[in-house]
Amino acid sequence: MASMPVRFIEIGKICKPHGLKGDVKVYPSSPDLSLLREIPCVYLSGPEGTRREVVISRVKPLGKFALLHLEGVDTIEDAEALAGKGLELPEDAFPELAEGEYYQFQILGMDVHAESGDWLGVVEEIIETGSNDVYEVKGRDGKTFLMPAIRHVIRKIDLDERKIIIHVMEGLLDVH
Repeated sequence: MASMPVRFIEIGKICKPHGLKGDVKVYPSSPDLSLLREIPCVYLSGPEGTRREVVISRVKPLGKFALLHLEGVDTIEDAEALAGKGLELPEDAFPELAEGEYYQFQILGMDVHAESGDWLGVVEEIIETGSNDVYEVKGRDGKTFLMPAIRHVIRKIDLDERKIIIHVMEGLLDVH
């Protein structure tokens, strides 16, 4: 049986150097920097899908950005060479979440079905509202609807089948 290729997930993008000693300014994929603090290393994306592992030695918040110091990146020139590169992690390196919690990359691209079994569309985008996320779902005809990620609507998320079962409330399927 052939093994599945490792899927890498982008967790941030290096914007530019910060200072003279190799720090880089990173735009993280999530405003929560705890993941960057928990993991010992990341992979820098390169041309044609190549990756290079680097160790994170320091993480500091800077507004909606993060300042990272990566081992072996000790000068502004070293940091300049990394501008525009993505920071990635293999999917299996993400810390396990509590029951009922999911990473955004797990939800994006999932099929959405009504409790009746009817296919409604695919999660195209996740909008963070503060109180709960809202999933933008694109249907068969290319039209979209917005679905609140709340218990009353979402009945089941099946990561293995890549499927979300929802309760269709009145007005939910009004398309945009």
